[in-house]
Amino acid sequence: MWSKVLGRHYTECDAWRENVYKKMVADGVKVVLVAQFDRLLSKETKIPIWQRDWRIGLQGTIDILKGIGITPVLFADTPFPARDVPTCLSASPRNIDVCNPIPSAALRADIAEVREDLSTKNSVPLLRTKDWFCTSNICPVVVGNILVYRDDNHITSAYAKFLGPVLDATLEPVVSWYSK
Repeated sequence: MWSKVLGRHYTECDAWRENVYKKMVADGVKVVLVAQFDRLLSKETKIPIWQRDWRIGLQGTIDILKGIGITPVLFADTPFPARDVPTCLSASPRNIDVCNPIPSAALRADIAEVREDLSTKNSVPLLRTKDWFCTSNICPVVVGNILVYRDDNHITSAYAKFLGPVLDATLEPVVSWYSK
């Protein structure tokens, strides 16, 4: 990956990932939610990684997890607002709709296709989250009185708490067999 923040190839992911795999095995982890930020930048091109590379990387993660006895559950990415949401809202307090992205811009259809395909191919559950964030024509950055994003891609703690019961209900059929 290329880090815009560091201005260099981000090499730390590989070492971190290997340590996490070892720690999960040591801790007896049985299920892992596999989430990703689908706007990560290629170290070669410094633009978002293409579908082919996502497919290879995600398949590799699925294979490793299954190989160490852990069940992967694919977790769809949150919509990408493409701007710092609090800054946008501060600039337009009387018209917050200008900060709401549309689903076609906020969600990468090509990466959603990869997740769907790999979920089916590998018999891996997929948690589809689009409806947790978007209607058919917008992905609101404020729901009720809850701010959805704390920056340009992370959801707020308040919205995560709001989604808790939805996540629980979605995960229950996927992981309930572990508790029986």
